[in-house]
Amino acid sequence: MNEVITVVATPASSGRFDAHIDGRYILTSPSPLLDVARILIERGTDPESRIVMRHAGTDYDAAWGRLGDLAGLRVTTAGDGRPILRRQDVAAALPVRSKRPRAPQARR
Repeated sequence: MNEVITVVATPASSGRFDAHIDGRYILTSPSPLLDVARILIERGTDPESRIVMRHAGTDYDAAWGRLGDLAGLRVTTAGDGRPILRRQDVAAALPVRSKRPRAPQARR
C-alpha cells in the first residue's frame, strides 16, 4: 500500500494558501490540494497514492482523496460566488512536453 501524502496549507493572501509537503514549500494557490495533486502527477507520483490536506495547526484532515482523482478536478465559481468542482482531463490540465520529438510523417 502507498504511503499517504500530507499537504499542510497555511493562509497566504486574498483566499490563497501556501502548500507544503514535509516542510517543503510547493506552491501558493486558491485550491492547493488540487494543484499539488497535478504537480505530483507531473513529477511521476503514482496516481493511486492517497493525499490529504490539513490546515496548519490542526490535527485533522480537511480534505482527502486519491491523487489521480483530485488531479482531474478544477474549481470554478458560480454566478453567486459558490465554488463548483468540475472534472477535467488531467492530460489537458498539465502542459507536458514530450521528451522526444515525434518522427516526421511520410507524405503519401
